[in-house]
Amino acid sequence: MNNPMLAASLNAEEIAEFQLNMTQLLSEEIPRFNHEKSSSIRVEQAQSLLESMLYGVSAYLQTVPDPALVLKTQSVRTLWEAGVSLLEQAVKDCQTLLDEVKATRVPTELIAYNHTIDHAFGNALSPYDPRYAAHETPGGLIDYPLYRDDMSVTGILYIKNYLTQLLKENRFCAGYRENYIRALLLTHGVKHHLDYREMLINLPELILEDQGIDPPKWL
Repeated sequence: MNNPMLAASLNAEEIAEFQLNMTQLLSEEIPRFNHEKSSSIRVEQAQSLLESMLYGVSAYLQTVPDPALVLKTQSVRTLWEAGVSLLEQAVKDCQTLLDEVKATRVPTELIAYNHTIDHAFGNALSPYDPRYAAHETPGGLIDYPLYRDDMSVTGILYIKNYLTQLLKENRFCAGYRENYIRALLLTHGVKHHLDYREMLINLPELILEDQGIDPPKWL
């Protein structure tokens, strides 16, 4: 088991039992995944389903005060189903966050910023499958770099973290005039002999550097 949270919560015997229970859960879900047409599946697909289930279990465990106790007192199906419900809510949260990000977007010609908001997510949240492909990160290419970006997170939870942080950054930038931000980008582009519109640069970072101030704690 390569999941640090699960491994840290269980001893060797408990890990073996957990793995056995996950294998049993997988065998129960394969027919449902195949729409009851078959109980067999390719090894690669089985591995992917197992990763998805572990992702759901781990997502739920992150919300409880004592993961070890929960692991030892609840069935893996209960944990997984709770994780699926949590991830379904995360999809709804992401759509709300995306709407807020669009409503607070910075008026700028920065291509990576605009492309990320307009095209990286799109309708990709709708087909996200929290049951059988939860570990996969939905959406397209995210070009715009955040001021703070936790790359250790994957799947829909990464998208939620990304949009939450981007919304904070939009609100931070709202305190500065459009012409000021554009002048910063132009100056930075001239300095590095680049078209400022094509730069992969974070707007709050550029502002903080120019102002010579520390970021607010909430950013």
